[in-house]
Amino acid sequence: MKEYPFSNQLLQIRDSLFDFLDQKIYSKVSRSVSPRKSFIRWFALFFCCMSTIGGYYCQNATGPLQTPIMEIFGISTTKFNLLYTAYSVPNIIMPLLGGFIIDKSGVRIGLTLFALLIIVGQALITLGAKYLMFNVMLFGTAIMGVGLDALCAAKSTMVVKWFQAHEVAFAMGLTLTISRLGSSISSYLAPLIYTNTGSLAAPLAVGIGLGIFSLSMIGLLCFFDYYAEVRESEFKTGAVEAKEVFQISDMKNFKLIFYLIMLNCMLAYSVIQGFLFNASDLMNKRFGFNPTLSGKYLSIVFILATIFSPVFGKVADVIGKRVTLLLGSFFLMGLANLQVVLMTDTEPGNPNTSIVFSLIGTGMAYSAYAAIIWPCVSMVVEDKANGTAYGFALAMQNLMLSIVPLVIGYIHDGTMDVSHGYYWTEVFLVILAIIGTVTTVWIKSEDGKNGSVLEAAPVRENNENYKQMSNENSVELSVVDRGV
Repeated sequence: MKEYPFSNQLLQIRDSLFDFLDQKIYSKVSRSVSPRKSFIRWFALFFCCMSTIGGYYCQNATGPLQTPIMEIFGISTTKFNLLYTAYSVPNIIMPLLGGFIIDKSGVRIGLTLFALLIIVGQALITLGAKYLMFNVMLFGTAIMGVGLDALCAAKSTMVVKWFQAHEVAFAMGLTLTISRLGSSISSYLAPLIYTNTGSLAAPLAVGIGLGIFSLSMIGLLCFFDYYAEVRESEFKTGAVEAKEVFQISDMKNFKLIFYLIMLNCMLAYSVIQGFLFNASDLMNKRFGFNPTLSGKYLSIVFILATIFSPVFGKVADVIGKRVTLLLGSFFLMGLANLQVVLMTDTEPGNPNTSIVFSLIGTGMAYSAYAAIIWPCVSMVVEDKANGTAYGFALAMQNLMLSIVPLVIGYIHDGTMDVSHGYYWTEVFLVILAIIGTVTTVWIKSEDGKNGSVLEAAPVRENNENYKQMSNENSVELSVVDRGV
């Protein structure tokens, strides 16, 4: 039989690393204890957190560069917003199919494949920017978007494998918080790199580097998971990976409140992301900012979301009042966009920094809304239908987000004579926030008819939905909140 020395060397390295981990883990505990219950689960969590840093940078890198992209390519706001549509359109279907790849090929292969898609997509975006091929940028954005949303699902599946019910909510929240740092970095860094280099490709190429970094973190995560799987097989203590099966027939049992929550989510993310999609260009043209300064200010939204999402989530866990908090979120959304409507335009070089209040309002609304809305879904449907409910809600969210950027672009390009086209776009977002407020009041009414499940403080001992949400359905919570 032919021998492969290189393969033997890899096996020796693997065995040496396994022995090292065995010594660290089993020096004081029984060898029948799963590695997933040892301290190395925190290393696995660290690698999970790092796995999407690159993807979130890539997702948000073009937004702060909107003004130079439009000027260099000579395109309208409507055409620029096709980048957001290109991201969302494939993901109308992916939430319904993403679990299939993970189930068939395994979560480790899924993580690696999806991370590679992000790198390939970002490489195409960078090439399109370098050689002024906008269609290539659109194609790259679609590939990157499919990779990122699927990666979030795979990452969440991995977290559920490593953490027990009493820890998984914290672990999932931490991965989401760290992921948003990628968004903050891109808002701050992308325009700064462009200003210093004069190249659109340079800040986008940083996304390729961060994508490779995230891929290396995934490699380490996969090694730890492989080690745990081998030891669990030997000790016969292996955890069973949760399987999500989409069953369209489950939807006939959904109550009206689920569809109201879904509509509410579509409206909220349309307002928040509709503002962020074009905020950089708005600040540059209406309020006297330059791309570098507007990027720094925009990072406020993501920093606040990073800090306060876990806080609002904990508040809801303790006191309930979820619908009331959603109402507060829509109030802040409407107020933030109304301020922009009422602000006076300023000349270039004389930035109107009072827009910081709109950014703070948007950041706080985003923090509260993202932390509250997704657990609500699992509380109004049967446990067996959670996968279907989350998949359908996310698909509808992406459908809305594929349309809203085009509507905003159309309104902008048709009203260029009023505040550079950004007056009526903001009025449109205020109207969406008002409609969202109405649907939230409707949700509150329906919740009252169903025993005020959403408004009541959770009772961990008796609330089966709450316990299931803490474990089985945490996989969906970070998928649907993409940290835009």
